[in-house]
Amino acid sequence: MKKLRESMENIGSCSDQINTTLSGRREKIDHLATVHKLLTRLQFIVELPARLRKCQSMQAYAQAATYFNQASGLLVKYKHLPSFVRIHSECEEIMSDMKKQLYAQLLVTAPPAPAGDVTSISPMVLNFKQLEDAATVLLQLKEPEEELRKQFLACHSVAFDYLLMQFAPDRNTNIPVHEIAKRLGPPFFTQLLRTFESYRSIFMARDLEDDDINLENFHFEGPAWDQVFKFSKTVFEKYLRAAHQKLAENKSSAQSVASEEVISCLAVVHDVSLQVNRQLPFLHIAERTSDMISSTVLASVEAQFAGLHTVAVDGLTQLNTAVDDHTPPDTLAGQGTDDHFYAAAVARFAQELSDAFAQAVQKLQPFFNPNTKFLQQFHMQFAANIFIKLQQFFLFLDQLFTNYQSGTGDKSGANSARISPAFALALVGVCQRIEGFLPDVITLVRESFSAAGTEELVKVDELKAVFTATSSRLLQMYVQMEGRLLSSFMRKALETNNWLRAKEPKRVGAGALFFLQRCQEAHVLVEQLLLEHVGGSRGGAGGARSGGGSGGYGTAGALFFERKVDLFARVDFSRTAVIAAITRIGLKSLCECVRLCTFGRFGFQQLQVDLAYIKQGLTNILGLQRDLVFFFEEAEMNARCRCSDCAPISAGVLQLILTNKPAAM
Repeated sequence: MKKLRESMENIGSCSDQINTTLSGRREKIDHLATVHKLLTRLQFIVELPARLRKCQSMQAYAQAATYFNQASGLLVKYKHLPSFVRIHSECEEIMSDMKKQLYAQLLVTAPPAPAGDVTSISPMVLNFKQLEDAATVLLQLKEPEEELRKQFLACHSVAFDYLLMQFAPDRNTNIPVHEIAKRLGPPFFTQLLRTFESYRSIFMARDLEDDDINLENFHFEGPAWDQVFKFSKTVFEKYLRAAHQKLAENKSSAQSVASEEVISCLAVVHDVSLQVNRQLPFLHIAERTSDMISSTVLASVEAQFAGLHTVAVDGLTQLNTAVDDHTPPDTLAGQGTDDHFYAAAVARFAQELSDAFAQAVQKLQPFFNPNTKFLQQFHMQFAANIFIKLQQFFLFLDQLFTNYQSGTGDKSGANSARISPAFALALVGVCQRIEGFLPDVITLVRESFSAAGTEELVKVDELKAVFTATSSRLLQMYVQMEGRLLSSFMRKALETNNWLRAKEPKRVGAGALFFLQRCQEAHVLVEQLLLEHVGGSRGGAGGARSGGGSGGYGTAGALFFERKVDLFARVDFSRTAVIAAITRIGLKSLCECVRLCTFGRFGFQQLQVDLAYIKQGLTNILGLQRDLVFFFEEAEMNARCRCSDCAPISAGVLQLILTNKPAAM
């Protein structure tokens, strides 16, 4: 142990001696190493401008950024030295020019669109690596990150706009819409996913290892996340909007898109939505896709009913023109009464409307195909909308008829076009025929688009009651218009004749001829157009009254006091009642005008001939009606009171005149 201790002491002393001997050299070496390191840094700084220029020429922007970041600390530290100031200025100038080049790479412009229809749809070619490298280098150079994110997403937005341009209304007009959707779907999805991954690797995954880059390691918050979330959602909504507008544009064109084609396009959109939702579930685009599908189908429903509106409006316009341009045969001139023009015109319009309903139902049925799974969730909504549109359409028809009715009395209104009596009665016939096929149409719609809870949305009885009321008003309007025409002509015929100086009657007067001819034409028109309601007509306003005769003044007076004659009372849906109501207005006007005239002998006899002719003709049409007989008696009584030399014509002469008038019946 003693020897061991001595040996250790000897070793320690030798070590101290050696350390003392080498200490001076060690200090010199440390000094030289420090100087060498400093000289190396100085050499790097001196050579930095040249290195940066070489990297710039080689487009090695990442390496240049590394060099500049390594030297930036020394340049700032020794910027008070003149030589360092020059180097620092030169490097800043180089890097500024380099930043301009990098920002230029983030400015992307779309190529010119290909002319005409294209057989394939390709996305705009983007150099993702170049964009990623440029953004990464600019981040290393401490450029504002928010501005970089905006520019990075802006260049990708240009690419998406170029791709979605294929859905533009003036693009690919000869390619079916569903084919465009099929070609556009895969590149759109690929580009959206690649854009998100590229953005994520640059701005959201810089501090993660490569193995950790997945959605589970991301916190969906912060400015970077907000920007990419809004961008991705906006791009997908652009895709949905472009597809919807393309379908809407085609539906508004002359060649509308078939329902099957709409469904095929929506199926592609639905598949793309599922893919996006699987890869990027945080976008929550399922609801927006459902809204787009729903709105597109509802737009198809709207288009079909808009077509029905057009058929109704155009059909009524054509019916109005046809009825007004038609010249009825002259029944008093022997041209006959077998003219079915009005009935055929009304039946044709009703058939066109019924066929349009059937076609609309047929075009909408594919949306309820049970094999189309992605549309099944919307069946309730679609069916409810169809029933609502159906009810609105029938109410629209009723409003059309009401507008025609109101237009006859208000020339300052929007519907101020005056309609003819024939067209007014034609509208009554249309209303009655619509009321007839309305239950069949509603049954067809219910069978084609059945859905729980929608059966009571359309009430057949209420709609029938609406059309019954409208047809009743139109019928009343027709009676008043036709009656006023008779009234106006009879007033002119009576007031323009000089009854004091009239010659001995040898034929029926022109006024009586016109009166009966007008009644004959009205009878033909009513026979063709008016459908009598089951149960016959009610008494009162228009019911037929048999009996009576040509009793004396006491009969007329008794009838006058028995009831007040209401010329404009409600007319029942009876052909006899309608003609009676029209003639009642004309005869009442005749009675009033007779009170204002003064008659000589022959003038009174001519009036007797005319009254007998009209009475005989109306009896052939309507049968003997007591209230009409009253007007003839009243007219003759008024004429007697206004006659200066009252000598009634003999019955034989009266019968001879009526018999020798070939056009009388």
